[in-house]
Formats: sequence, C-alpha cells, structure tokens
Amino acid sequence: MKTILLLTDHSYSSFNAARYALTFAGTFESSKIILYNSYYDLLGSSGEIAFITVESDSLKAESNQRMEDLQLSLEPFRNANTRIETLTDERPLITAVSDISRDHHVDFIIAGSKNRSALGMLLIGSQIFDLIKNVHLPVLIIPTAYIFEPVYSAVLATDLLEVEKMPRMLINQFINDYRCRLLVLNVDTNGEESSDIDQIMGIGKLHRLLDGNLIDYYYTNHRNIGKGIREFCNEHHAGLIIVIHKEHSFLHKLFYKSVEKEMVMYSDVPVLILNQLLEGHAY
Repeated sequence: MKTILLLTDHSYSSFNAARYALTFAGTFESSKIILYNSYYDLLGSSGEIAFITVESDSLKAESNQRMEDLQLSLEPFRNANTRIETLTDERPLITAVSDISRDHHVDFIIAGSKNRSALGMLLIGSQIFDLIKNVHLPVLIIPTAYIFEPVYSAVLATDLLEVEKMPRMLINQFINDYRCRLLVLNVDTNGEESSDIDQIMGIGKLHRLLDGNLIDYYYTNHRNIGKGIREFCNEHHAGLIIVIHKEHSFLHKLFYKSVEKEMVMYSDVPVLILNQLLEGHAY
C-alpha cells in the first residue's frame, strides 16, 4: 500500500494538490492519503509555499473543522481503494512531518506551490529544502493551476556529477508508478560540448546506471539551466520534472539551489525532488 502525506494550509493551491494526490493514488491497488495541517506559526502569514500554516494555537477547533470540510470536499475525487485520514496539531512542520512519516510509513510527500514573487523565491529555499534535507523523502510539488493528467514522459535533470549517488531505485519506482518514458536531460551553460572530465565520465556512468528500453538521453545548451529545462519539458510535452537535491560546497550550493527553486516556483508541471543517496544506502 502507498502512503502519501499531503501538506495543507486550506488554500486553493493545497486543495488542488490534494485533488492531484487522490487522482494519482487511484492508479495504485491500494493507498492512504494523510492530510496534515500544522497551526504552528512557522512564518506568520508571509509563507509562499502551500503548506505554510495558520497563525495561532487558538485556531485548533477551526483547523479541525476545516480539515473535516476538506476531507468531505475531496470525496468526489477519491477512488474506492484510497483511504483518507486527517491530522492537525501545533507541532513545527519539520518535526511533525518527520514523526508522521516514521509512524505511518509515508512513501512520499505532496504539497502545492503558489506565489511566483521574488519573495516567494527567497522563502521557498528555507521551507521546502529544509524539509527535504531533514526528512529524506521524495517531495512532489504541484503547481497551483495544474490538473492531473496521464504522464507519458518525465524529464530527469542532471548535471552529470556524482551520478553514482543518484537514487536509481526511487526514480524507477516513480517511472513505474506513472507508467511513462524517462527523458534524461543535461543542460550545459558553456554553449559548447562540455570538456569537464567529471561530466564526460558521468555520461558513461549515467548510461550504465539507468539503462533501459524506456529511457532517452539528451544533452543541450542554454544560458539559464532552469529555463532550458522548462523549455525542453514544453517541447517534449513532459508531465513531470525530476531533480536531485544535493549537498554541495557553499558556492556550488547557492548555484544549484537557485536552479531547484526556479523549477519549483516556475514550472508548469509537477516537480519531484529526490535526495541523492546517503553513504551506505542503495535506494
């Protein structure tokens, strides 16, 4: 059974993400969706990601009622093989998600994105990437206006570095869940064929790691990596973008976090963020 944790703030964006989650869950033989709302005052009312929460412990009763209303409103989208549960409390988000994920054996997390402002770009790093770093579960971000539809191809964006740490089993799992073709994409900013020896070696490693009949490889150039990925996604009608979150040196981290944040904030299709493998793990 698949268990999905859906993070909600009772906004339309999170409601839309919940609809997506229910439709996606309907493709599994059996599944459980946990709708979770924290009313811990994480960032006040300025949060820009859809699971930012209500402001005060005094709203507990209201939060409980709204969770009941949300569950009722989602019933028309629920498959008979999918069960919905609700949770709401005052715990900080990362603490709550860590506890819930462990206690309920959560497979992955879904949240809705909203507000493409410059402030949103700044705040999103402190929220979603802290969550990814601390919880180590796949996180699927759903654009506000996106409606679930069959995914025929998914784009896996890679910089061709540390390919051996790519979570191959998780990638294969999601590709099997979506029943789609995987388009592996490397975007180079140099405007010419890369001469970086690590990247050249990464190409061979990548082919050996992900070898399969439903995988295609693309190597392209663009000044802006994030925009290059989005344009490629549009050209190939991809319904999902997969990015690998890595721990880098300070300067490298600043650059690649900006690419990841741009994907989450500006992508018109869902973005799946996976952690690179930890030492000693093989997922």
